[in-house]
Amino acid sequence: SFNQVHIGSSLKFITAIGNNESSASTLELQLLEAYAYSHERDQVLNNNVQILDDNLVLFTAPLVSQDTLQGIWSLTKKKSSIVLDF
Repeated sequence: SFNQVHIGSSLKFITAIGNNESSASTLELQLLEAYAYSHERDQVLNNNVQILDDNLVLFTAPLVSQDTLQGIWSLTKKKSSIVLDF
């Protein structure tokens, strides 16, 4: 769950307003832009999984409140810890 962040994990919220850009990676900002683009066109926003490299996975989930994209949750996790968490 997003409430439990373990060693080898990084959880952050990236706002659509853009005040978290210093802590967001280039890929996270691109995904935020893609979510915003889809939201503006009334498309369904789904959670996303990206394989970053042999060791890391990026999970993103949009947060929409009152029909406004507030931002995305971004969880980076080691692949090995995903198996251990289950």
